Amino acid sequence: MRIQIRTAAPVEIVGPQRKVTPRSGLSRGMLVALALLPGTIVSYSTLYDILWEQPPASAHANIRTYISRLRDDIRRAGLAEHLRLTTIRSAGGGSGGGVMLGVEPEAVDLLKLRSLRSRAQRLVSVDPRQALAYCKIAADLNIGGFGTDLPSTVWFETQRTWSTQLHLSMRLLGCRAQLTAGDLSEGFEEAKRLFQLQECRQTWTLLIAGAYLAESPVQALDLVDLCRREYVGMGLDMPATIQRLHLAVLNYDDDAILRLIAEP
Repeated sequence: MRIQIRTAAPVEIVGPQRKVTPRSGLSRGMLVALALLPGTIVSYSTLYDILWEQPPASAHANIRTYISRLRDDIRRAGLAEHLRLTTIRSAGGGSGGGVMLGVEPEAVDLLKLRSLRSRAQRLVSVDPRQALAYCKIAADLNIGGFGTDLPSTVWFETQRTWSTQLHLSMRLLGCRAQLTAGDLSEGFEEAKRLFQLQECRQTWTLLIAGAYLAESPVQALDLVDLCRREYVGMGLDMPATIQRLHLAVLNYDDDAILRLIAEP
């Protein structure tokens, strides 16, 4: 399904003829919140907490204004028949009830990325070539970092962190799939780039395994020694996965190395 809502920068509604960016940061924030909770009735009280650290007295009236503006934006994007923004009244009136955006999860950029990650994750150890295909589809979507100029609340900071980790985990999966599928040079280069982004158990594993498969056991052993020194410097033992990888390198056990790469 084609992406219809981008929660990554720039936040926008992507119509068949035009793209529309909601005008205010709070309007963009409400679009992002509803899009990441598709088909869910989000109560007004929840929206208050999402959009404001300290909701103003006019919060309910403001949200009604944002709803009206978002409906106009959806209409201008030519998606009025596809994106349904519904308000639900409470039985007792007042500020109860909530708002729901009727949108398919696969039409929301980050939710589509999450779906592709799940499919690749299931296949990376049994069909790495197909897993790699899903990773390439994700890369072709060109989904950038989480939207900018959004409300500065805990909810949006949590989503920003989740988005960053989602992008990183997708790249880690792609690297694992490359090495397991036999795209060794590309996989090793990506392992080096990932290691520069974040030094952790997964990137050490990919870097050492990539060096063994694409270069030489000697280079892999040098990296194991470097890894050990890094962990000793922190007062820690090397992770068990890397210890097993070290043994596999010493034994020239390609199958064991490929199994370790495929582990999450």
